[in-house]
Parts: sequence; structure tokens; C-alpha cells
Amino acid sequence: MTHSSTRILQPGLLAVLIASSSSVAAAQTPSEQASSEGPSTSISVVLKQDIFFGFHGIGQVSAGLTDSLDITFYAILWTRDAFGAGASGGNLWTEFGGGLNLSLLDGNLSINPQVGLLNGTLLSGNAERGLTIEGFVPNITLTYGDGFLEGQIYAGMYLALRELNGSPNNEYLHYWANLGIGLTSWLSVGAHWEHLWQTRGSGPDPTDVYQWLGPYVEAKSGAGFIRFAGGIDLVPDDTSDFYQVSIGLSI
Repeated sequence: MTHSSTRILQPGLLAVLIASSSSVAAAQTPSEQASSEGPSTSISVVLKQDIFFGFHGIGQVSAGLTDSLDITFYAILWTRDAFGAGASGGNLWTEFGGGLNLSLLDGNLSINPQVGLLNGTLLSGNAERGLTIEGFVPNITLTYGDGFLEGQIYAGMYLALRELNGSPNNEYLHYWANLGIGLTSWLSVGAHWEHLWQTRGSGPDPTDVYQWLGPYVEAKSGAGFIRFAGGIDLVPDDTSDFYQVSIGLSI
């Protein structure tokens, strides 16, 4: 995958993402990882927009099995036309999956392995019609937050399962890491690094799509947050900037 949309769709995606991905969980921040007294059920919704993936929405449901273990389900709705067949908005890349979330260190550390199913045309490389379960994305998110120190690591592999009319499959590795500190109970700052890498496509070698590096600032209130990250793209001969905004709410 390269930073241009045409390289995504031509024979050769946390992500996700897992963007998303996306995947997924790709989208959680420390403000979404509130611990509870016992097993419970919650839902979180995150709206994201950045210079590459465009606008997309992420939802996750968490149901408590024990005080420290939850079962999780997530969905990512990718809305960029380049992730579908043609510019009509049809056959758009759609991701759904689930897994388990383990809470440790009095709820400060969250470990969330998941597996997502991909639907659309992105991995199959076909421009005619979307495929159901064209690929899958194993992914994992580690999130830490103790009120002062916060951080997150995500990694997801986008692996193709189907192809149409002999089109070569596209596959991707998406991962990021961020680390920050809480300046107050409602404001935190830190640094964000993110890498998207096309591991399979029409070319003979893996291709860097982007490598983003820059600061972030996050404002939070109760179960909601707004985060902005921006900086530079380290991939040579590519766009020199990046920006990303996330808006989330947990219920």
C-alpha cells in the first residue's frame, strides 16, 4: 500500500488495522478504558478522520465475563470511496470482529486481542464488486492509564482470503504506539507514531504507505474525549504532514 489511493486499489490493509483500521480497537484511548467494580456491559463509539483513511466510524461493545475479563465486539465503517469499487460509495470496506479484553494492575492495563472479518474490495484488488469476508485481521491493543501516565500499542495484520477474476491479493500490516502524561484530570499531551506497510501487492517488495510521527493533545470529560495528533510523514518522497482527529464517547 502506498500513500495514494490508487496504489491501494490496483493489484499489488490497522490497521485496520484493525484501520482501522482500521482494526479497531485501533481506536481506543486511555479515556475509553475505565474500570468497573464488577462485570458490566458498555458501548463506545469513536469518530475518526485523518489525512489517509479519511472519515470512519468505530463502535465497540464490551460485556463482562468476570471482574477482569470481558468479551468484546467491534465494527469499523470505512467511508472513503477509494476503499470501494468506483466512486459511488458502494462496496465500501467494512470490518466486524471480536475478542477478549483482560484488565490488569487494578484496571490500569488493558490487553485486547481480537480477530476481524473484512468485507469489500480492498484486499481482493477487484474493482467490479465487493466480496463478503474477503479477508481477516488478527489484531491486539495494549492500553495503559493510571491518571498520570498513559499509552497505547496496537498491531493488526490485514490478510486476504478471497480474490476475484484472478486479481492479486493486497495485504497490510498496521501498527502504532503513543505515550503521554496527564497535565490535569481533563487534559493530556504526548507523542504518536504510526506505520502502515503493504506486505503484499503487485510490486516485488513490501511498500511503505506512511510513517507518521508527531505530538498529540487530548481533552476528556467523563466518558468522552477529543484527541488531535499531527506531525510529519517519514516516508521519503511522500506527503510531508499528517493529521488525525478522534472524538469518542463511552456509555
